[in-house]
Amino acid sequence: MPSLPPCPDKPNCVSTQATDSHAIEPIRFQGSAAEAMRKLLGILRAIPRTKIVASDATSVRAEFTTRIFRWVDDGLFVVDDAAKTIHFRSASRVGRSDFGVNRKRMEGIRRAFLALLLMLCIALPSLAIEPPKEKERWISVSTDGIEVFSNASERETQAIATDLLRMREAIGTITKLKVRSPVPTKVYVFRNAASFAPYRDAVLRRKNASVSGLFLNRRDVKLILLQEDSGTGIDRVVSHELAHQFLSNTIAELPLWFHEGFAEYYSTFDTKGNQVSLGKPIEEHVLWLRDQTLIPLEQLFAIDARSKDYNEGTRQGVFYAQSWALVHYLLVGNPERQNQLPRFLTLLANQKPVDEAFREAFNTTFDAMEQELRTYVRRRIFSYRNFTINDFKVPEVAKAGEMPRDEVVYQLGHLLARSDPSNTPDAESFLALAVELNPKHAAAYSDLGLLYEQGNRRAEAEVAFNRAIALEAKNPDVYVAYGTTLLETMQESAGRAAKPPEVLLKRTREMFAKATQLAPDNARAQMGLGATYLFTPDETAPGIAALEKSLALAPGDDDALYMLMQLYGMAGRRDDAQRTAEMFMARTRDAELLQQARESVLLADVRVAEGLLKEEKYNEASVLLRRVHTETTNQELKAHLAGVINQIEGANAAEGQVTEINAAIELANKGKTKEALARLDALIPQIQDKELLEATKKLRADLARAK
Repeated sequence: MPSLPPCPDKPNCVSTQATDSHAIEPIRFQGSAAEAMRKLLGILRAIPRTKIVASDATSVRAEFTTRIFRWVDDGLFVVDDAAKTIHFRSASRVGRSDFGVNRKRMEGIRRAFLALLLMLCIALPSLAIEPPKEKERWISVSTDGIEVFSNASERETQAIATDLLRMREAIGTITKLKVRSPVPTKVYVFRNAASFAPYRDAVLRRKNASVSGLFLNRRDVKLILLQEDSGTGIDRVVSHELAHQFLSNTIAELPLWFHEGFAEYYSTFDTKGNQVSLGKPIEEHVLWLRDQTLIPLEQLFAIDARSKDYNEGTRQGVFYAQSWALVHYLLVGNPERQNQLPRFLTLLANQKPVDEAFREAFNTTFDAMEQELRTYVRRRIFSYRNFTINDFKVPEVAKAGEMPRDEVVYQLGHLLARSDPSNTPDAESFLALAVELNPKHAAAYSDLGLLYEQGNRRAEAEVAFNRAIALEAKNPDVYVAYGTTLLETMQESAGRAAKPPEVLLKRTREMFAKATQLAPDNARAQMGLGATYLFTPDETAPGIAALEKSLALAPGDDDALYMLMQLYGMAGRRDDAQRTAEMFMARTRDAELLQQARESVLLADVRVAEGLLKEEKYNEASVLLRRVHTETTNQELKAHLAGVINQIEGANAAEGQVTEINAAIELANKGKTKEALARLDALIPQIQDKELLEATKKLRADLARAK
């Protein structure tokens, strides 16, 4: 089977060869590989803003550019003729979240291909899920931002809830990270493999009995799925992803090696009785490093999500193992290095070059530190940290309550709705059943609205959202969900016209404003409110305030940072635009995105120049606009600036020409009419302003007659 690069440890990637939450169903075909490739290329060429970078008999590389923010996603399609399957991978070049765009796009491509197959009456298998039986008992536990839904025993359910809280509070106490997520965390505990398998396979889009835990990082919710009888407790994958979230909640500018090493370090969290262990050694990493050549530290520090050492086979294994080993060494292997690590990370966050930050913080060379690390991974015993529960303030887990059937069906439908678009029919069935059982279930109506919107059933979506608001007018999540769908409609409208309809803009802003009133600390609500001001460039201050608050709540949100950078540019706040552009550019190596960041700063320069023009400082404005005209790659802006610069130069020329005309009049008043006429004759061919030209010609004619 042809191999695809694995997805990075971020949600903005999907792959048909992944076995975790990045998994997506491949495209299956009948007939020849050549015919399948012909159909695939036809579908890709019909997608707006899609560029076929390269193609041959068995593979296609494509670039997809998003409509509004111009993000570039890389797609790779590979034909496996023996299995009659097209495998594919699609990943964003920047950030962690992509609003599910990659998954939706690839599902759309698969559906388009499927439509061609259906025309030939070729049936594909279905993974329909049955709702729980009426008499199946489910319980829920809600404690301090974590909701647990379970069909396991109350004792086991509370034990899992307790372990999650212990992990969160232990890491929070030790690291001082913001461990409380800005969005809800929902945990689904299934009592055995039989009840877990349908949902596991629906999320993965394939059967994989070896998986006992899953973590889905969605923009509006974090979802954890656990098989209670697996004997593994909180799965290491789940612990790894939670550690990523804690880090991203607090600090945005961190190198990839530290992000992955930190997540691996805390993935071995363990609790027994009143004891808590953090940083236990990972045997496979130790054995791997003893057999493999280490990546030079200078190279390790430069690796990002697009590097081959992060995405290719053996080198990926070395990257994860070495990142874990280095973080383990710096945190518990050497007290001196432990004290120096915060300084190193602070210098990197402040844009200090890696080599300078390394020397300044650790007072050593890369080679010397590499030797320390080699020695460390060859030791026979590794330290880790033990604590007791008394060292942390762990909230008491609430008593479990029995869930009514409508709530059970809703929560499982909610999970399916946020898993994979191919599960939409099952999700819609679950949610419809929830409102049938309880016609006043506002959250179910809200989720149905989202599904209808995703299916382009906007009239139905409007009815569902309005019903949800009428039933539960004080639920901020309903307003955020509705506002998000309206915002997508606004973006589509803006793609067709200069500005979305005023009524749509007003309605969208109202939804997010209401959500922020109900929940001022809702980062998604603040970001959505700020996003609406991208469409009103003359009214940026409220949008800037909302996005600044959103980033304070969720520092790692690249989308909020990108929008704030744009609004600073629109507002002419050049220093702020420059600062946020530098922050954004530190998170990507993509040339197009880097240029877009520079364009935001150039837009701020344009706004500054507009202010200078209002103050009649034409020369200063002209100098600034000429520089922007030279540096911008936006052809529309370049053409606009050329016109403005010509107008300024024309105004400056006209001002000098008026001075010359007045001098000619003064000569005529002194009886020197011949000299005055000569001066006007020399001036007239240079005048571009029509009114001034006509007036000057008339003056010359009057002087000539007077002579």
